[in-house]
Amino acid sequence: MSLQQHANHHALGRPRRRCGHALVAVSTGLLSAMWMSGCGGNDTVPVDPTPMVDAGSPDASDGEMGPDANNGADAGPPQGFQFPDKVLAADGHSGSSFGFAVAGDGDIVVVGAPRYSRYDGGEVADAQIGAVYVYERKDGLWGEPTQLLAEGDFRETSSEFGWSMDVSGDIIAVGAWNYDEEGAVLVFERDGAGWTQTDELTLFDTSEAVRFGFDISVDGDRIAVGSPFISDIDDNEPATPAYIFTKNASSGDWDGVSLLPDINLNDPRDSWFGYSIDLSGDTLVVGAPGDKQHGPASGAAYIFEFTGGVWQQQARLYDEGGEGDDYYARDVAIEGDLIAVGSEAGGSPTQLNTGMVFAYERNGGTWDPAGKILPDDADIAQLFGFKVEIIDGRILVGAHHDDQMGTDAGAAYVFERNADGDFVQYSKLVSLEGSAGDHFGAAVCAANGTVVVGARYDDDGGNESGSVYFFEAQPTE
Repeated sequence: MSLQQHANHHALGRPRRRCGHALVAVSTGLLSAMWMSGCGGNDTVPVDPTPMVDAGSPDASDGEMGPDANNGADAGPPQGFQFPDKVLAADGHSGSSFGFAVAGDGDIVVVGAPRYSRYDGGEVADAQIGAVYVYERKDGLWGEPTQLLAEGDFRETSSEFGWSMDVSGDIIAVGAWNYDEEGAVLVFERDGAGWTQTDELTLFDTSEAVRFGFDISVDGDRIAVGSPFISDIDDNEPATPAYIFTKNASSGDWDGVSLLPDINLNDPRDSWFGYSIDLSGDTLVVGAPGDKQHGPASGAAYIFEFTGGVWQQQARLYDEGGEGDDYYARDVAIEGDLIAVGSEAGGSPTQLNTGMVFAYERNGGTWDPAGKILPDDADIAQLFGFKVEIIDGRILVGAHHDDQMGTDAGAAYVFERNADGDFVQYSKLVSLEGSAGDHFGAAVCAANGTVVVGARYDDDGGNESGSVYFFEAQPTE
């Protein structure tokens, strides 16, 4: 695989700068999505305000609450949170999967809808091109969303734009892993006019569908991109690289390097290296849930450090008691000196596919185990650990097959450390109006005290149209 950009692009990490795809939120409460074709002319796509629905309000028919979000203890909101606001995409439709992915930073939340289609006059104008919605909080209130669509040639049917994304400050990176059957990452930056598509990161001379952009992490002026070749577990396929792009302060270009595991320490064939990825400062965690440490798909996570001007592998993590098909490192998260690794099918051997989360803490140059995390109501096939996130030392965990509100309705959990340093369950989050198959918890993030949970297959806006829930922290007295 050549370390170059897509045809007509510069070398890897030096994407050509385009003529912008500006989307501007208008203060009237309506949203006008302005996109520029080439360097001249523009079209306007009106997007109605997205409704905020109180998902925890009493049922209008009988005035009674639905089941409690804290395992039936009472009819109040979940521990430490207010009743959530439920968000639907006003221009959503059946199959759009709004809430498939979520990301947050400060007072910004980004929501992906990778199967979104744009309609014009009631007819499909762009089929399954994907969309991303940006919510910004000002003066304590979440405003109407700005919708981001891929520009030009990158607006492609079934590209999966919005499958993955992340936000850090004034930068949003969005993955479209199926673009041109190879993948792409589109970079949006905020200026006085809104969010503008400024760069596109792609690979050149890619002979395999490597899924570039399958997972993304942004931290400051760096973008980490996962590009897993998801082979059958016994195909003996070598790992494909993960990538780190750093914005050049002088040129504004994104300079990229590729990273692979040290094969002298472990042969990563069929490992799905790059399936999950997270970046914090000079430390990168890359998940390889197909790794064969304890059998096919037992999984492993690789840690890279930026030292002496280069990225070097520092450690490899795995469940010492793991088994095949645990999918350890299905998702990974890092914040400072704390790492969380989700093992969606690990956990107790007597409770198949419950899932488990492993915490690690940096101690000098090593990463020491800091606890194994299970929910208080652990049950068969919850897939606890499908998604993990760390915010201010708390660990958020998605379990989208939880059955409390119906089969695979889903749940999310918040864990915090007690006085002994152990991670204990602080709160369980569910949708009080949830139903079977919603998959609430398949995406989780946090933004300045707000926990956001995606329910990608919620049917309220049409079959599998999707929804997102905003859980605000209880005010302190």
